[in-house]
Amino acid sequence: MRCIRHLGLIFAGFTAALVPLPIGGKPRSSYVIEYGFTTESVRYLSEGMPLTIEDGLVEYGFYCSVTKFREYNSNILHGASFSLKCGEGAIQLHQPSLDTIAIITNAQNVWRLPSEGGLFEYQRTSKQQQLPPGEPKHPEINEPGRRGAVQANVDSTRIASKAALLRASHEDTGVLRLHEENVTGANVRVAIMDAAIDVTAPGLVATNIAYTTNLRTGANDSAGSCDPHGTGNLGIAGGKGDPQWGYTGVAPDATFEAIANSDCVNPINGDDQVNDFLHMYERHLDIISIPYSYELEYPEAPWPALIERMFDNGTLVTTVAGNTGPGLYSIRAPTASRGGMAIGTYDTSLVPVYTWQGNWTAGGETGPVYYHPSDPTDTQIFDMPAQINLTLWWPGAFDPAALEGPQDVVSPCRPLPTGAKPPSNPATTILLQSRYECWSDPDDASLDITTKYGIPYVMGYAPNYTVHALSIPRMGSTNLNPSVRAAVNIGFDEASRLVSLLAKHGRVDLSLTGDPSSADMNLSFIPNNQTGLTPSSWTTWGPALDTHMGVAVLGPSQYVAMPFPARLGGLGVWAGTSFSTPYLGGVAALVKSAHPEWSPRQIRNAIVATARPVDYNDGIPNFMVHAIKAPVQQQGGGRVDAWSAVRSVTTVSVTDLAFNDTDHRPPFLSFTLANTGVEELTYQLDHLPAGSGYVIDPAAPYTFSLPNISDAYTNLSITPTTLTLKGGESASVAVSILSEPDLADAAARLSFFGGYISVQSSASEANLLTVPYTGYGGSLLNLPIIDRTQTKLIGVKLPNVAFNDVEPGRIFNATYNASVGIDENPITYLDSVCPGFAFQQVVRSRLVKYSMVNTKTGEAPFHNDTVGTDAEPMTAAWFWGGSENNRTFVPAGTYVWEVLALRMNGDRENPTHFEFWRSDEWSLAYSLNSTGLPTV
Repeated sequence: MRCIRHLGLIFAGFTAALVPLPIGGKPRSSYVIEYGFTTESVRYLSEGMPLTIEDGLVEYGFYCSVTKFREYNSNILHGASFSLKCGEGAIQLHQPSLDTIAIITNAQNVWRLPSEGGLFEYQRTSKQQQLPPGEPKHPEINEPGRRGAVQANVDSTRIASKAALLRASHEDTGVLRLHEENVTGANVRVAIMDAAIDVTAPGLVATNIAYTTNLRTGANDSAGSCDPHGTGNLGIAGGKGDPQWGYTGVAPDATFEAIANSDCVNPINGDDQVNDFLHMYERHLDIISIPYSYELEYPEAPWPALIERMFDNGTLVTTVAGNTGPGLYSIRAPTASRGGMAIGTYDTSLVPVYTWQGNWTAGGETGPVYYHPSDPTDTQIFDMPAQINLTLWWPGAFDPAALEGPQDVVSPCRPLPTGAKPPSNPATTILLQSRYECWSDPDDASLDITTKYGIPYVMGYAPNYTVHALSIPRMGSTNLNPSVRAAVNIGFDEASRLVSLLAKHGRVDLSLTGDPSSADMNLSFIPNNQTGLTPSSWTTWGPALDTHMGVAVLGPSQYVAMPFPARLGGLGVWAGTSFSTPYLGGVAALVKSAHPEWSPRQIRNAIVATARPVDYNDGIPNFMVHAIKAPVQQQGGGRVDAWSAVRSVTTVSVTDLAFNDTDHRPPFLSFTLANTGVEELTYQLDHLPAGSGYVIDPAAPYTFSLPNISDAYTNLSITPTTLTLKGGESASVAVSILSEPDLADAAARLSFFGGYISVQSSASEANLLTVPYTGYGGSLLNLPIIDRTQTKLIGVKLPNVAFNDVEPGRIFNATYNASVGIDENPITYLDSVCPGFAFQQVVRSRLVKYSMVNTKTGEAPFHNDTVGTDAEPMTAAWFWGGSENNRTFVPAGTYVWEVLALRMNGDRENPTHFEFWRSDEWSLAYSLNSTGLPTV
């Protein structure tokens, strides 16, 4: 079949391609076609489309079946989705190109999507909570009574004060002040989409949940308590009526829809996601919150395109910015460009600490131990007996210093130390290990010791951060094997105390409970006076690929309390942009409630312009806060200020000003300032600069790690700097770059810069707006696209598609058999290893061209253009197996792979705007027992 096999990026160009497959992933064979017109002929075309596709592909040498088919007849997408199966085994890697599908379907757009999972920042499944299939009906419900849940032991619950919980959650954002003024989100419809949402959770008993559905099963519920992630998200946005903790969400009087997109067992396909997006859009919602991240894409890619269409048609979508920062271009949001809002995270000023109390016993002494219950893995919910006595096992040295470990990244397992004594009774053992690390068999690094010894319980501890308030217990464990039944998390100080007790007594026994009805629960708060109200160290940075800032604003999520299912006590503490995202969804609902006539664009502009730019926090390990505003690419508009977003009578017409790079710098950009109030206001406009720095680090040119932030600033022209507007009047403000920051190597290393146009009004309150701007010194054409340390000649071993490094000059020995069937491969390799190359992008290219070139003749038997704008992995691989392009014969000889990748801001018609890469040489040789070998 029909072209060079592709294992990662999407292609369009020639008649054939291979199904994209991320390294280590599954084939991607799901497609969405858009017809481009809006008549009833859409339905007519869809009804006959499966056969049209199958018959049309035969003409191009593909023998495929349409295995799944959906029709889309929405005013933002008219078309269909389908999956292709083209043969068995490795032959399934053959897929037609997007151009071929467009030709046979007469489609305006064709997108390839992940065929199974691999789409989200966070996606949990749980085999314990699978729901039976139901009828695909979605009745409206609003029955708080039927959502009553088993409550935890309220008598044993200790909380510093319910007022403290409200203050910790909402004071810094202005939400608490709006609640006091009775702005609570009434008459606004908000959807929370997540893997599962437990609408019976105690913190949701009075939430107005008008609709629930499971889009995978068709059941009229949202999958239950198998995953606290979705429950927490709905609670953050709209929790209400919590009898136990008094938790109140951002918009407690909004009307919510709980939309589960998982059956808690199976992964989610790409076309499922398209269907989910359209399902929510067709319900005419005001706000949709999606706590997932995707790949960073261009605006024309499927997710950004659909979200922008929703945005333009009245629905505001908030998605996560991502948790893979710091560093430029780390953002992973389809809302980074033109539609919706990508939400980052800041450290809260008051950190919640939620624990259950157990007890330790050692050498006749006893004392309390405080832990946070946690689901151990994506496929195992917290499963601990109501009362259990366990023996603590710590394989490391009896020295608190041995507890030091990774602070932010899941690391490979530590080998079990030499001489470490295994637990005598694993079934009653609880293993102590870092939250970001695990222990492995010293003779087999792939074997986790919980599996080796059958240890069912793990106690994870927080890192020893410089900011003590961050070293707390929370939800979430890492590096745990599915055989682990339950995990608990403790703070670093708790872990140090336990290790000291082990050193002193040689044994520590723990008495713990897994039953919330008998748990002694505590909620307290720690002030974060070091990094509070500054960007979290791991929040992702922009810019978007269209050079806009990417991140819209920062919301609270390091750390936040949220409602949890009753099985976990009704409350939990977690961190991540997953949770700042529904927070901003709630803020948008408050703004919409106060200004029902506003469009999504007006709501977004108000939230961004009234946010508060915050100082730069250099993060792990030092957590130093500098007297420089954090880069706009990191914080967007800044820390959200919901009260000002609602109460400001001054509005602006833009979200941000993108001055692009030096090659594409507009002479000026402008925005409209409007006084929507009744009183005359005077405005003073000034420049509020933010941190700048270099994009490229010569020591690591292919990675965007944390840059050194400089206080070299841009010189701006703002016209006018003073103006007066009567109520109802507006005026235009022009901004131009007079000079970029004075960074000596900007031309070679590129510089990034940004700041804010400060607009101070004479209003008595809500009188400060800041309009963000960004730009780049030098040409983005100088930004590397191809990672030359990871792009290389490889061998691809079939049938498992394993990637092997090969030496330059490698000879690939093949046997040719002309007698095989038309849908079979005529070539087999002696060692089942095919010639190929791995390809790693630094930032996504809009167009990648690759060729297999004969070094003697210069001819390319195979050539393809690929489109780098779909939801595909940044790491890819291609190989030639012999059956491509309708089994086109390739003569024996010496070959190279060649790649051309269009640079950022490049013109595809200009050859100098492509980056070129050429592999080492390799040779193809045919064995003497080949049959029917063509003569060339």
